[in-house]
Amino acid sequence: MNYFYEALDESGKTVLGKIDAANEAEVQQRLLQLGYRPQSIAPNPAAPLTNAPAPLTAQNGPDLAVQSADRARFLELNQNPPTLQGPVATMGQSAVTAQTAPRAVGITRAGNAARTVAKQGQIKTAPTQTPFATTPVPAGSTLGGVKTKELQLFFQQLASLVRSGMTVYASLDNLAARTRNPNLAKTVREMAQQAHTGGRISDVMEHYAHIYPAHITGKIRAGELGGYLEIAIAEIADDYKANIGLYRTAWIPKLMAVQALFLLAFAQPLFTSLFNSLDLRANVVLYLRTVFLRNLPLAFGVWGLAKVGSGVLQRPQYRHLRDSWSLRIRPFGELQRQVALANFLRTLRRLYASGVAPIQAWEGAMNTASNVVIRDQLASAYSLMQQGASLPEAFAATGLFADSVEQLVLTGHQSGDMVAMLDQAIEHYEHGAEDASRKARFMMLRFGILAMLLLGGAAVIWMAHTYFHGMFDFVDRNFGPDGE
Repeated sequence: MNYFYEALDESGKTVLGKIDAANEAEVQQRLLQLGYRPQSIAPNPAAPLTNAPAPLTAQNGPDLAVQSADRARFLELNQNPPTLQGPVATMGQSAVTAQTAPRAVGITRAGNAARTVAKQGQIKTAPTQTPFATTPVPAGSTLGGVKTKELQLFFQQLASLVRSGMTVYASLDNLAARTRNPNLAKTVREMAQQAHTGGRISDVMEHYAHIYPAHITGKIRAGELGGYLEIAIAEIADDYKANIGLYRTAWIPKLMAVQALFLLAFAQPLFTSLFNSLDLRANVVLYLRTVFLRNLPLAFGVWGLAKVGSGVLQRPQYRHLRDSWSLRIRPFGELQRQVALANFLRTLRRLYASGVAPIQAWEGAMNTASNVVIRDQLASAYSLMQQGASLPEAFAATGLFADSVEQLVLTGHQSGDMVAMLDQAIEHYEHGAEDASRKARFMMLRFGILAMLLLGGAAVIWMAHTYFHGMFDFVDRNFGPDGE
């Protein structure tokens, strides 16, 4: 059969073409032998069948040049994508020039070939494996129950598989079968099916907001738009790793606070019980009854309410409230601000360098901001761009960026070297994020010490009060005039 393919050469440039082979597995193997990384493969139903595939050697290679007629047909089937003007800058990801067939905006990079065929309606799918039996995803699904560490592991593995040369569909298919969390596995299967038919996996992620936060979905969608999906996946894995590393140090202040809470539960009734009467056994029974039937349940209740409250604030519908609060706490708010703006600028830079129009680049980048309040401000500036505002005017309208960053963007706009100016702006916010991360770690330790001092101090004060009060009351009751 004859197959469409999309692959990356050794320089990271995207190449499109056709090749004769017995099946998709052979296409992938032959492309890998020549040093190309296959990104998508699909049969060409319009090509005549051949008895045997033409020999493929390093000299003749696959049809990497793509004859002009074939290129025109391929692009026409991809919804007549616009031609990019001039060479497209690279950042270690694939780059497409006007001479190497530009990519259609909005098409998942790993599914271009499959979509090319599906758009013609000549065949529905060309699976190498049995298609998944999936049901339509309900809008606004409340499916959750996936830990941050599980998401980090998933994206780490997905990034590794995609970098190795596997298609996104094959990578997701591989991971779906061995993902232990059933809820996460369900979403991975649906993402694989989406990639298999040439759709955007970000569309599936968007339905599972309780598993994939909006800014994570935004990063995947931007990677699909700009043609650097494998880089976006790897960055998401790194982001999860950094978050886990940041909050891993929080176990010390948490332990301090919990320890002080339960110390108060055990210390509060100690002396009032011991000095209750002359019967030591009755005093011990009273103490244990007070601790285990009243104080410990109360302590566990306070601890449980804190856990439940924290979980509720993680829900998407409360994200705006939580993010607005966090911005008011200086070290944590500053960290969120720096990280969100760094993510936005990094994505804007990549989309801009990929040849995406500024207004589309802004739209794709604004959804990668991790703080929803900041995301809303960026969205307001996007509305101005829809009305004709320039990129520097949009930056100034947000009120989020430092004056030096606004000046860099204005300079890039006037000189035509926007990519270099955005690189400097990214460096500014990355350094700010590192500094804010150190301050946030120190602040978490201070909170833990403060909680320990408050609760522990309350326990010590209460113990001192009950000791002297209980002792004098015990003496008065048992040895005073009334006790004789």
